[in-house]
Amino acid sequence: MPGCKRLNFRQRFLSLFRPPQPATTSSILYREEPDQSSDDRASPPRTSTDIDSVRTSSYSTALGEENDQYSDDRLFQDEIEPKLRSHVFNMMPIRVIKVDKASFKLVERSALFSLTKDKALTLWKNRDASQLLANTVNRIVAESTRYAILSHTWHKDGELCLQEIQGQGTEHDLAVCDSDPEKMKKLKHFCRIARDEYHVEFVWADMVCIDKSSSTELDESIRAMFMWYKNAYTCVAYLAGTQSLADVVRDPWFTRGWTLQELLAPKHMKFYSVEWKQLTTSDNDKRDCDKTRALLEAIVEATPISKDDILDFSPSAKRGVAKKMIWVANRQTTRAEDKAYCMMGIFHVSFPIAYGEGEERAFFRLFKEILQVTDNPDILNWAGEPINLEIHPSRMIPSSAHCYLPSCKITRGNHETHERHRDLSEREVEPLTLTSIGMRIRLLVVPATLLSLRPSTTIPSVYTARFQCALTNRQVGLKFMRPQLPDDISHGLESFRYAFGVFNIPHANDYFIPHHCLAILLYEIDDYRFQRTQKLATRGVIAFATTEYHRRLTALPDLWGAGVRTMYL
Repeated sequence: MPGCKRLNFRQRFLSLFRPPQPATTSSILYREEPDQSSDDRASPPRTSTDIDSVRTSSYSTALGEENDQYSDDRLFQDEIEPKLRSHVFNMMPIRVIKVDKASFKLVERSALFSLTKDKALTLWKNRDASQLLANTVNRIVAESTRYAILSHTWHKDGELCLQEIQGQGTEHDLAVCDSDPEKMKKLKHFCRIARDEYHVEFVWADMVCIDKSSSTELDESIRAMFMWYKNAYTCVAYLAGTQSLADVVRDPWFTRGWTLQELLAPKHMKFYSVEWKQLTTSDNDKRDCDKTRALLEAIVEATPISKDDILDFSPSAKRGVAKKMIWVANRQTTRAEDKAYCMMGIFHVSFPIAYGEGEERAFFRLFKEILQVTDNPDILNWAGEPINLEIHPSRMIPSSAHCYLPSCKITRGNHETHERHRDLSEREVEPLTLTSIGMRIRLLVVPATLLSLRPSTTIPSVYTARFQCALTNRQVGLKFMRPQLPDDISHGLESFRYAFGVFNIPHANDYFIPHHCLAILLYEIDDYRFQRTQKLATRGVIAFATTEYHRRLTALPDLWGAGVRTMYL
């Protein structure tokens, strides 16, 4: 058409992004006509409506991508970051070692959170979107916070400490040199094994990761140590006295107090010899299989711990108190108080650390914490010296874990009979309570007749005696220690009134007598200063079986002179 110009390509492109204009006659006149040479199936010419649709679609696509990215970042901040922060600051050690390709350095919790956050963000971006969000969050938190932990015995000449590492700079060469002292070689070998064999970036070793000059940090570390070993991705146990499986039984690692929880807490564990060689070909030594059978048998032989407890241990004070006390009784610790402190995690209790209080007072505080969370009378299944009177007046509290060594294993009753014939571990009992005048305890008190008494020829103040009581047809033989009485009391032991106090009995109004009685020896003397019944310290646990006749009784005959009494001992 004369006087009209065809729109060039640039003008046509820009027109796509201009606001739509009302259709006019001139605009129709100047609209580009389709190319006559084009295919008959070509799309019709674009109108102003088509142009607006294209522009809106382009904007929506860009906005959708931006919203998706915003939503993804918000999900990470709302779901991953809070759980990651909580895990790092509450479930992980105060300080760890970051292991790189050729060096290692100490990292505090705040820096550790930043490092794990970066790892978590990478895992979050590469996640499988088809998985449930909760499962994805837990997996990312677990993978980004993996750390290996070291279990070892301290060298007689000492170990590295935090201040030594900090004094040698920030970065430390990971290569093991002949000139390195043995304590540095141990740390480097551990770091290299954690990096190369388990592919973890963070490790923890007690000698350099705890500031022992800080009482606050030391207190937190000791209380949380069981949890740290339990949460570790893997535990590397270094047996410095072992070259082969034949040496495991005699390795000092099984004689130390702190290594007890380090054996029980981890879910994944590998034992290494003095040359840092694996003792088994299994990927996890806490798995019962052909590859670990010889090692597990050696561990059971070296400790009084069963294989089931080694493979799957749950910390608790509700059951097996005597059994757990036996585990630690013959172990050694450098500080006397540590023998009680190292058992906090095993019993799942906690109390403040107070070095200098002495072994007996530390054990008393452990016993008191256990007593607050258990009603199982197995805690009384001990014999020997009670706690010092200056610590507590009760004679029902043992002086140490050694008192549980002669404890008696309770066999189960006949489960084919009535429910009331179950043993103490399955029945509810009255809670034990510590008071200022002794332990409040409910006992079935049965008079005992002294049949014979003779002093020991080897141990002063120890007597061998035989008693008879109405609960059993057999004589009960035992050894007890003469009580400390004022010098002006002329009563002989023969003139004491004796009784057995059975403590594994059910609640009041149920006079069920158990198949196997656990009892203490009680005595009274005719003196105004000792009118209260008191407990005699025995060398062994008093345990005896009752007859079927006694088990079937629903009430105690009056002629026995027996009765259920609440006493303060």
